[in-house]
Amino acid sequence: MNPSKYTETGFSMSNTVSYFQSMLKKVTSNRIVNNFSTITLSNILVQGITIFSSIKIAKGLAPEDFGIFSYLLVLSNIYLVLSGLGMRQVIIRTIAVNPSQSNILFRKSFLLRTLIFLPLVVSIIIYNNYFSKIHFDQLSVILLSANILFLSIWDTLESVNYGYQSMKQPSIIQLFSTALWVVIILLLPSQYIQVNVVMGITVGLQILRTAVLYFRSQKNGFISLSAKNATPLKINLVRESSSFFLLSVFTLITTQIPVVYLEQNASDTEIAFYNIALRIIGPVQMLLLTFMNVLYPVVSRIFANDGEKFTNSIKNVYIFLMLLGNTGAFVLSLFSKEIILLMYGEAYVSSAIVFNVQIWYTILYSILCYIGMILSAINKQVLLAKLSFAYAIVATPCLFIGSKYGAIGLSMGFLVSSMINLSYHYYFLQKSLPTEIPWRVIFVTTGIFFLLMLVTYLTHQTHFLVRIAAGLATIGVLLFVLRKQIRRSIKELMDTR
Repeated sequence: MNPSKYTETGFSMSNTVSYFQSMLKKVTSNRIVNNFSTITLSNILVQGITIFSSIKIAKGLAPEDFGIFSYLLVLSNIYLVLSGLGMRQVIIRTIAVNPSQSNILFRKSFLLRTLIFLPLVVSIIIYNNYFSKIHFDQLSVILLSANILFLSIWDTLESVNYGYQSMKQPSIIQLFSTALWVVIILLLPSQYIQVNVVMGITVGLQILRTAVLYFRSQKNGFISLSAKNATPLKINLVRESSSFFLLSVFTLITTQIPVVYLEQNASDTEIAFYNIALRIIGPVQMLLLTFMNVLYPVVSRIFANDGEKFTNSIKNVYIFLMLLGNTGAFVLSLFSKEIILLMYGEAYVSSAIVFNVQIWYTILYSILCYIGMILSAINKQVLLAKLSFAYAIVATPCLFIGSKYGAIGLSMGFLVSSMINLSYHYYFLQKSLPTEIPWRVIFVTTGIFFLLMLVTYLTHQTHFLVRIAAGLATIGVLLFVLRKQIRRSIKELMDTR
């Protein structure tokens, strides 16, 4: 036996253990990783447990009433954006750079959103009585209005917390309130699964979680309704937010308002099929968009302090985002029909095709959001608003015409319009950056997107085992070819603080 051999091996193993301990410590101390992991874990749990309750609600209400309930939630999101006036990004960015502005930003935002709430309620009543093909009763209108009000307050409080890069508190509160909502729904007798009952539970818990976040934010010293010792506001909140508001309105035209097209051109059943697909896609969307929410204040600070590091960081995040998104979309798309049947039953099987189209659109949409996040971080919100306007101009006819063919047609409208719009978004992003993202990176990741989408299209009607084999083979080849780039991108991402 050769003792030196074992000594050498022991030394090597010791170095390996130390290396991984060092890497683990570096990863866990990284602020982006901490915030991303916290919010992601919370949102994964939220998305997961919410699916269980949505199954009971969908089966209890049947497609027609489930479509009406889904439409109430969509309208809540539309009016939430309108009441926000685009202030969210300005609040986050300003507090990230200058935390002393947080108190007065909160108070002014709270006042503005409260003042705009009454005109919004009037518009809800007018639309419901004279234009909508789905008419809500008086209680539904009251519940819808209350939901919008407290969603607005929550959004303001969450913006302040995000500005301080304190993402854990809102995430934990949201997780517990959602868990409580799911428990209530699961314990609720089937005869009480009605649109207004479920909506009432939703609103009640929204009020509760908003109150909890307010008191926690106040305890942490982030906010106060008192004007005593307030730091003078160094920005005009409405003026600074105007470009973001236009951006959010144009974004609505291509995200939430298309459901209104379905309400006008199709039926509440088509809304239900569309909503079922989005509920299952939710975890993928959450992973992609949550990552950007966490990254936004960090990227804003890096751009202000280190231009070279900024360009390198956004390139590696882009690669990571595309690889993560494509992988998730590919796996879910391969088994969409089985997922729908297992979870929601035969009544909602038409959602499988909608799901297949929407999951690939989600990847393109996440890249558009990422481009928007970068332009926001480098103070190009005027350009961003113009691009959003152009996006809305291109997308609106695609979505409106597509909605005439139901949820599947609307989903195809999303996919086609996003492909068209992404082309010039890339061009203007590159012109705005200090150093361009290599076009080779963009072309390769886009090629992977189309390859994976093509594989799922060619195999979606084949036997279950054939799809598994095709999926494993495709992922295996891509991992082998891209292994060096993946390792390098993750390593560089870990160095972004």
